[in-house]
Amino acid sequence: MSMKRFRVAGHSMLPTLQPGQEVVAVNTRTPRPGNLVVFEHPATEGMWLIKRLIDDEGTVASDNPDDSAHDSKDLGPLPTGALWIVIDRLE
Repeated sequence: MSMKRFRVAGHSMLPTLQPGQEVVAVNTRTPRPGNLVVFEHPATEGMWLIKRLIDDEGTVASDNPDDSAHDSKDLGPLPTGALWIVIDRLE
């Protein structure tokens, strides 16, 4: 199983995730709508984003409508194989 730890840097996932909060994600499960997912920005190597999967087509969105940069309205749908599923939130 591939597992990674990520730290939330921005406000796009408020109120679900706070800046500085850490999550653990895996890439060995099939993502489902409603899952929190982590993925590498398609155009910026090394930039990872946390969003919510909206549908089976790979649409992702921010939980915070006031800070919704870098979601599917900008990036389009993402290949679901590139999505890591958040399995735990660390305090």
